[in-house]
Amino acid sequence: MTDPATPRVSLRLVTGPGGMGKTRSALEALKRAGQQGWPALWLAAELPQDWSAAWQDWLAKAGDTPALLVLDYVEGRQDILLRLLDAALQTMATVVATDAGGPRLRLLLLARNGAWWPELHRHKECSADVAALLTGPGNAGLEELPPWSRGTQVRESAYRSAMQGYAAAQGLIPPADPYQPDLADPLYERPLHLHMAAIATLAGERPEHPAALLDSQLRREWRYWTRAHAAPATDYDDWADALAWLALVQGASRAQAAATLAGLGMADADLPTSLARTYPAADSGIGPLQPDQLAETLIRERLAARRGAALLHAALPEDPDMAERAIQVIARLAARGNSETGDTRWRTTLVAGLTQAWPRHGQRLVAAAHASDPGLGRLVNEAWEQLAPTTQEAIAPQLNMPDYSTPLLDLGVAVTRVLLRLAATPAVRAGALNNLANRLAEQGDFAARAEALDCAQEAVALHRDLAQAQPAAYRPDLAMSLNKLANRLAEQGDAAPRSEALGCVRDAVAIRRDLAQAQPAVYLPDLAGSVHNLAKLLADQGDATARSEGLVCARAAVAIRRDLAKAQPAAYQADLAGSLNGLAIYLAKLSDATAHAE
Repeated sequence: MTDPATPRVSLRLVTGPGGMGKTRSALEALKRAGQQGWPALWLAAELPQDWSAAWQDWLAKAGDTPALLVLDYVEGRQDILLRLLDAALQTMATVVATDAGGPRLRLLLLARNGAWWPELHRHKECSADVAALLTGPGNAGLEELPPWSRGTQVRESAYRSAMQGYAAAQGLIPPADPYQPDLADPLYERPLHLHMAAIATLAGERPEHPAALLDSQLRREWRYWTRAHAAPATDYDDWADALAWLALVQGASRAQAAATLAGLGMADADLPTSLARTYPAADSGIGPLQPDQLAETLIRERLAARRGAALLHAALPEDPDMAERAIQVIARLAARGNSETGDTRWRTTLVAGLTQAWPRHGQRLVAAAHASDPGLGRLVNEAWEQLAPTTQEAIAPQLNMPDYSTPLLDLGVAVTRVLLRLAATPAVRAGALNNLANRLAEQGDFAARAEALDCAQEAVALHRDLAQAQPAAYRPDLAMSLNKLANRLAEQGDAAPRSEALGCVRDAVAIRRDLAQAQPAVYLPDLAGSVHNLAKLLADQGDATARSEGLVCARAAVAIRRDLAKAQPAAYQADLAGSLNGLAIYLAKLSDATAHAE
């Protein structure tokens, strides 16, 4: 982070499962940066109303000193990250234009998974400047935290050291021959579990499995609560349900807590005040239980209890900000799955609650699932399948589904089927069929590919009829459908479909060449795409004549896209790179030295 050659704005993503120590390590990094005189900031869960001005002022005051910003759970906060980066780049441009120095910003990003990271520059809210940062040298990449230690001797030493430290903090004498759990268990790769085992052993417990440590810690938390509140009027269920709701919404004001807990049937009017005293947050509010792994274990337990459905409903109200926070917590919960306990009752409650939330928060569920581990996508899809057909039909046209999303493969197909069902005209039906063909092809299995081919063939038939009746209006759509049908045929694998695919893409090229001659600004990009596809299909034919024609097509696609990229680099450079790569592969397959040199 201190290398002066590093770009003025640089960022690194650090990933790892919960309990690996990402947050603690980042806090230590902030502490050390502050000791070196760096402005260091941990971003709060929500941006304040005046965040933009405050953020730019903070950067400007940093001078030429590096400034460090840490964002946790960034997988669910991509829009916030992009807005911060955009504002930072604007500030940099303003300051650097008037000063030879200017601020240097380092962003440390924390997440449990990084599957979304390579595609962040394609995010709908990503500006061209931020996209350039994310695809340039300022992106220091993704670093996955390795297991803390796979060696049992190192773990044993750390376990005993932790026990001694906790004993000293509590004024206890550590046992001379303490119980030692099976530290070879993979969960003890995570420092959190190893430290919880030390605490449990000090308390006289003998944890048989690391997964039980979180439950054990919850019981200690309850005992602490009962000791801290003499003759408490709250029983365990009320206390645990209150904390579970606070964990879901990531903290709340006393007023919010009082109204919600009363609505959940909790009679102790002093409970919000007691919670605020024990789990304090800013502005006299109530914070969530920490660490997050402990809070998530509590949520799972309480979702399986009698108030589970009501808790979830209270965490997903009309309030978009509260619902957004709860959905991010649910995403982390879903990523853990059933691997630790095998109890699925919480999951049943969660699916039922998400089903009820779909009409209010459908787009938020889609966005969160797209950015998360596939676990949330599976839950959201199950909830969608529980909706009545009329409800699906009301929601589907309002959804903005990503073009491609691994966590949403099944939901994408399900939503597109509803849109196909709603298609009221041949033109709309043809478009929905093409979209469904794409979604099915993304699923990848044999049955899905076969259905995708049927959909693409029907779309071509519909567009062919429409183009015959109204060529000016529908020939572009026919060319698009032919191109898509060629892709679906090529995926089938054997010679006959590949031959048919070649015919389809030739027809698409012919139509788009005519259109591009009349309106080059509109149709040249489409022509380049079809010519590029024709080159790929010809390469697969294997004979010399096809390869020769394919090389001509590959060069033609590069020529068109080079001209487009010169005029609009941000829009067409990626396409040009794809065609150049295709041409290079083509040339590499040829045997003559001239082709290799080219």
